[in-house]
Amino acid sequence: MSRPILILLLVPVILCSMYAHGQNLITNPGFELKNHCPNNRGEISYTPFYDYFATVQDWVSPLNTTPDYFSTCATDSPVMVPYCTFDGYHRPHSGDAFAGISVFSGTPGKETEDYWSEYLETKLSSPLIAGHTYYLSMYACLTFHLPQYYNIVAIDKIGVRLTTQMIDTICNGPMFYVNGPADVETPPDVFISDTSWQLVSWIYHAKGGEQWFTLGAFYRDHVNVKLIYSPVNSLDSISSACNMFIDDVCVTDMEDPIVSDTTLYTPQFPITVGAINPGGQYLWSTGDTSFEINVVLPGVYTRQRWNNCQYYIDTFKVEEIALTSCVWLPNAFTPNNDGENDEFGPGTTYCEPDLQNFSFTIFNRWGQIVFQTTTPGEKWNGTFNGMPQEIGVYPYILKYTLTGPRTQSRSSSSQITMVKGDVTLIR
Repeated sequence: MSRPILILLLVPVILCSMYAHGQNLITNPGFELKNHCPNNRGEISYTPFYDYFATVQDWVSPLNTTPDYFSTCATDSPVMVPYCTFDGYHRPHSGDAFAGISVFSGTPGKETEDYWSEYLETKLSSPLIAGHTYYLSMYACLTFHLPQYYNIVAIDKIGVRLTTQMIDTICNGPMFYVNGPADVETPPDVFISDTSWQLVSWIYHAKGGEQWFTLGAFYRDHVNVKLIYSPVNSLDSISSACNMFIDDVCVTDMEDPIVSDTTLYTPQFPITVGAINPGGQYLWSTGDTSFEINVVLPGVYTRQRWNNCQYYIDTFKVEEIALTSCVWLPNAFTPNNDGENDEFGPGTTYCEPDLQNFSFTIFNRWGQIVFQTTTPGEKWNGTFNGMPQEIGVYPYILKYTLTGPRTQSRSSSSQITMVKGDVTLIR
């Protein structure tokens, strides 16, 4: 006998744009807000008082080096997008702008004599809360900055420092850097070496009161480099440069999730779980990192998902239940266009072609028919006359007869089965 699987889906969600603890604490995450279109490189300014933004709003340099602001509004300049004069062709990850920093320029092996680094600093919209866990992310890519003059290298340990006070460092050269360490950083020997945008993310446990966010590669006596291109086939004879573009920076609190429930039905194991809302980074309780997994046993399966500045925890409770009829109906559905349970109707796959005289009717609380069909498999999408219906309970009547072996012990294959019930519409 076929038996369906009951899947209870709990989806706690933190949305950056909707909830106080879930909002992005970076006030200008995509570098879209600006006071002036850039005219040249080096126009993200150093300011010790966080009161001057020459081009992009809310971002400064914490020392007297020269981070760059790139925008589609720049014309006939080295920072026009997408044709960045000295860095190649690059479109923003999103929007119309991004920032650029030299995370390392110097001679590998001589870092204590020759070290140049740039940083991006901003003030968070509110201080971090002690004991809370935060999701930090950005999109980054390597640039081929003046490859005729520099060895193009990638470096590891690019990270973020979170502080209660603004970082303010004055360098008189020849060394220009903010001393380490970072609070979070990319792992050793892991290099951002692609010129396409890559998502880089961290988990940070707040001490409390941190309100300044500084991004870059913090000074260390030895820098691990990966040679990408050399015009002279040597790391020693000319300087090396690791220039990167940065876009869509995120700091969001991972507390106070929103919970929603969904019930799914499937006829048998194995089943695929997790197809809802693809995109982003994933980590399952099984250790899998794909957006969906195949399940062969009942149990509880959890998935963490990060996508831009959103953090989700999905809990899938998979239970096996006995099948008493080849026709079954869920008791709730969620027509919210998330790809799961967007329609409601009887599951009839395992009755066909033995299903005859089929009719299915759904009513609202005033007795109006909001949906009616005589076609097995056709389901209600939660609308009436093209308008989404309100949250609530909707009665239904299902009628059908079974022929052939599906009639089992019935005395007559023409006997009509009538099922009355109700379904809860949830948005």
